[in-house]
Amino acid sequence: PYFLYVGRVDVEKGCRALVDAFLAWRERAAEPATLVLMGTVALKLPRHPAVRALGFRPEGEKHDAIAGATALVMPSPHESFSFVILEAWSQGTPVLATDRSPVLRGHVERSGAGLLYDRTPGDFAAGAGALLADDGLRKTLGERGRAYVEARYRWPGITRQYLAFLDQVFAA
Repeated sequence: PYFLYVGRVDVEKGCRALVDAFLAWRERAAEPATLVLMGTVALKLPRHPAVRALGFRPEGEKHDAIAGATALVMPSPHESFSFVILEAWSQGTPVLATDRSPVLRGHVERSGAGLLYDRTPGDFAAGAGALLADDGLRKTLGERGRAYVEARYRWPGITRQYLAFLDQVFAA
């Protein structure tokens, strides 16, 4: 089992905190999971067999990695809009995201397709443990994510939103 991060592997993206939280959880809980980091590495990572930095990978490999992940992890407190979260949800992969980004928190709360951490010190461990242990939870969150993307980010949903907006404009 593995948790996947996709993006620039950088302190500003929350990756140092992610790696620290992951390793602390893994060692306390004796979990066999791996943290896979996919993207350009811009920070020094600890040498640990459970942390694998793959660097930048082609789109096909990225999509395969997302599809096989226990969850996509998004630690960036500065995230404004995350395409990779939408990519994960469109494949039915749940998300474990930081609560420190209002945008990520809003998407996770509206979709019901992920778990949040950083509210309390044990949040990452609780979320990662729950996702690893509960196939039903992962499936439910993934299905909600897929429905969220279909309703809001595919052409039929986008068209409905634009038509509703135009109706409001013309009604005024």
